[in-house]
Amino acid sequence: MQRMLHVIIAAALAFAATTARAEEPFYQGKRLTLLINFAPGGPTDVEGRLLAKHIAKHIAGNPLIVMQNKDGASGMVGAAYLGEVGPKDGSMFGYLTGTAWNSVIDPAAFRVPFASYAFIGAQPGNAVYYMRADTPPGMKTPADLMQAENLVVGGLGADSSKDLLER
Repeated sequence: MQRMLHVIIAAALAFAATTARAEEPFYQGKRLTLLINFAPGGPTDVEGRLLAKHIAKHIAGNPLIVMQNKDGASGMVGAAYLGEVGPKDGSMFGYLTGTAWNSVIDPAAFRVPFASYAFIGAQPGNAVYYMRADTPPGMKTPADLMQAENLVVGGLGADSSKDLLER
């Protein structure tokens, strides 16, 4: 009888320990990698690092977030890495700017269908534009832009989302 009582207590303790582990947040004590698809120091890198600084407190378990930059081909290298090589266990997510445009412009060039990525969220644009005040006929107000002569707009690349926004 006493032996049966010990078995029941041991089983109850094992069940309680399993239940306690099941209630721990998935990301508790884990490290998440935020893959940024442009080079360090650029605007996408800065935006991604700002995201990383604040997102952990909104994820159950408050994981450590580390950054990894994979630049090249207007963001395509990093986006492809995330879809093809990156771990599939929830330990990596991407801050991918410009890639959606590339997927729409030339879907065949995108080896991993952009629609297969799980959408987490979006960040509103934070672009700031400057113009020389002496651009003919003279720039004093934003409305003067419509009268500009020989205006040349430059961006990060012909197919980057920021360049398209400027156009």
